[in-house]
Amino acid sequence: MRVDPFPDQRARIPFAVIGALLLVTSATLATGIAVKPSQTGYDAGPAIGASWSAAGAAAERAALTASVDAARSPVVAVANTSYGRALNASQPFRDALRLRIYVGVRDALAASPVTVEGVRAVASLPPIETPADARAAVERVTLAGVDDGSALRVHVRDVTVTATRNGAVIERIARPLVVTAPTPVLAVHGRVATFEERLNTGVFAGSGLARRATASLTVLAETRGLAQYGGAPVDNVVANRHVALVTNRGVVALQRAAFGAADPDARAATRRAAVATAGRDALAGVGVAAANANVTAANGSSAAATVADATADLHPGAASPQPVPLAPVADDAFVASVDGGGFDAALSRAYAVDVRLATRVGDANASVAAPPTPAGYRHHATLHRTVSRDNRTRAVAVTVGVRLHTDAALPVVGDDSRWLASAAVRRAVRSALPDSVGERALDGALDDSFTVEPTVSGARRAAALDALAETHATLRTVTSHVDRRSFLDGEPLASLTTAVDAAVDTDTAGATTLRERAAVAVRASYADRVRALVEDRRSTLARAQSRIGDALAERDVPTTPPPVAGPAAPPVAMRVSSEPAYLSLARVTPTDAAVESAHYPLGARNTNLATIPSEDLADAVLDIVFGDRRERVALATAAGTLRAADEVPVADAGLRRGVSASVESARDGLDTALDTHTALSANEREQALDAGFGQYGTVAARGLAVANGSVAESVAAAANEREGGRSGVLAARLRVALRDLESSGALSVGESTVSSARASVESSVRDAAHRAVADATQSAGERAVERSALRLLPAGIPLLPLPGQWYVTVNAWDVAAHGGYERFEVAAALGRPGVGDGSLRYVREDAPVAVDVDGDGVPETLGRNARLDFAYRTGVVVVVPPGPRGVGDVGDADERSAGW
Repeated sequence: MRVDPFPDQRARIPFAVIGALLLVTSATLATGIAVKPSQTGYDAGPAIGASWSAAGAAAERAALTASVDAARSPVVAVANTSYGRALNASQPFRDALRLRIYVGVRDALAASPVTVEGVRAVASLPPIETPADARAAVERVTLAGVDDGSALRVHVRDVTVTATRNGAVIERIARPLVVTAPTPVLAVHGRVATFEERLNTGVFAGSGLARRATASLTVLAETRGLAQYGGAPVDNVVANRHVALVTNRGVVALQRAAFGAADPDARAATRRAAVATAGRDALAGVGVAAANANVTAANGSSAAATVADATADLHPGAASPQPVPLAPVADDAFVASVDGGGFDAALSRAYAVDVRLATRVGDANASVAAPPTPAGYRHHATLHRTVSRDNRTRAVAVTVGVRLHTDAALPVVGDDSRWLASAAVRRAVRSALPDSVGERALDGALDDSFTVEPTVSGARRAAALDALAETHATLRTVTSHVDRRSFLDGEPLASLTTAVDAAVDTDTAGATTLRERAAVAVRASYADRVRALVEDRRSTLARAQSRIGDALAERDVPTTPPPVAGPAAPPVAMRVSSEPAYLSLARVTPTDAAVESAHYPLGARNTNLATIPSEDLADAVLDIVFGDRRERVALATAAGTLRAADEVPVADAGLRRGVSASVESARDGLDTALDTHTALSANEREQALDAGFGQYGTVAARGLAVANGSVAESVAAAANEREGGRSGVLAARLRVALRDLESSGALSVGESTVSSARASVESSVRDAAHRAVADATQSAGERAVERSALRLLPAGIPLLPLPGQWYVTVNAWDVAAHGGYERFEVAAALGRPGVGDGSLRYVREDAPVAVDVDGDGVPETLGRNARLDFAYRTGVVVVVPPGPRGVGDVGDADERSAGW
């Protein structure tokens, strides 16, 4: 039975027409082919021309068929066989396609002989009998994509056409054969290769799955982290279910970028997974919400409402800028200025007096008139001296002129006469003039121009201090707003300097009195000190940012998600299908999806890098701050841990002693500050301290009040009730005293003590959870209260963990995932029907690839196809406002899926 090689009946052309076309073409080609006249006397030209035409048609169809076969079973890796080694390992698919085309064209030519006027002509290629022949065959074929990748141009070298008559060879020629097959095989292969490359591109190496997952996970993690910070019942900020969701989202996005379309089943499954994940996240807090419904906060609102209020203004990214208060810097600069001499130096400079002397020398027997007062100076005094030397007496007259000290930074005022005539100025000038003024004038050694700084009266000093205190109060209200994430790698403190310039009035033109001049001077000096402190803190923050960035980069965790980009959509329309459609963390069996064996399509791991500020990541910052005191934990962390321990409760005697000792150190430091800066008696100071610390009912609460500085306000208010005075000035001194104690390490607790208590809290809550499973009578509210203790445990890294420099809290998660598809298919239409279903289907799956190269009926193994696998490692960084809770995982800080 004859098998029709073109079973598709669409667009069939009557064979007579084809025959006529072939005859005309043969005649044309015969005249164009340079063939020597046959020595036998027979003309082989028409037969050779017809054979060449048939060869072109056969080669095109063979190339089309070979492309379909090569895509269905692509060689991804060459086999360690004799024929496998005939392929170039760096381009196995392309070489395998070249070999398939050669074999297909060889077989098609052999089956396409042509007879014209008794001359039989057939095109042929050398047979493949050895691996060396196979390599030669590959090298005979050249491929190139054309027409935007929708077609394949095939160039086969040295195709031989042999003409015979009655079995005798009458002519033989060799020419290259070039055909264009309408198959997008190279375009599809290239897109699959790009897709696979992007699946495995590292987060720092370029755009791919890692970057897409990072971008999605950062938004998700920051949203959950801010909710946790605000008091929402979030246990794990980043869980593996989130890693799975963003991984699948990233894969779908990569499919769309690489192929112009994504697997519709994958898109639908990812949408369902997003809904399920959101639902699970919401349900995780139902128990706590129920417990909170009947719990009333101190201000009378429900706890749930309190959480809602706390999180109302918190949003990821720049949508909710982080306030950066200038108050701590304003306090430090104020106290340093008033108590460190800066204020007095500026005040003295404002009241300083320039002195200019004019001298005249004459004979003592004659009257010596006083010289005129120097221009620009006010007459202050005239001195007359006589000097006897070498049996001669001389008369010296000295005129003393005074004026307010001139400085470009100081305003010129008009009410200086009373001050220049004051006793303070006279005393200062008198003290500055040497007793031997006459002798020095005679010798020309008298310093005729100098500046004195008279003693400033208490009233004038108080007026300047009032002006400075007013400026200090103004700067304490200054707040800059920046993107929270800029604390990771930006310049968030740069705007504070500009804010100082806008808030401090140092305009010299507006000062018309001496007291206003003094106010300008002390304000300008104070503002300079504030700017210098801001610059110092910018430098410290920059060092911390560099350390954190390096530590995160070692773990492939970017501080900021890198930009995502993808290839432009291909000009050839492609369709994608995959098994399984959704890469699940759960075990998939043949009953669940079209897979051959049970396996885990996706494995994931995420590790919270800073559950408490004592981990390796935290060391990058703590090294800068504490140096050799890294084994100590800040009081804010210790007191927060104690608060959680009190909720459970657990045995925490060691931690309680440590926090109590720090609180006592703070109390002693405040007592010293009160003794230095107030006139309170020891008994009155004790009463003020009792009143201030008594507002906080527990050791943990007192520790947190010391750590955040609020106890300084309480003590200052109590002290002012007993003495009066400037409450703002005293409060600033007490706040600075606490920060100095914290910087010295006096307000810290041993790391091992805090870690032990934290472990006890976590263990107690886990044990309670196990008991709750067996105890059906325990209410959801009781379970939620036990669980809420974990959420009180401090987590994350204060940035910076320095007094007055806790701007934000940072935490990071090291994330990794690996997975793959059992079967991944990309389909594209062929340029003409007649081969299979008219589509090219590029399939990636685990399977060997074999082709009958030598025509003996036994396929030779060329290599292997392989499923699409990927693995990536990245991470996310979450930034929340400052506060004792911070941000971090409450439960499993190192979560690994079953398939990991």
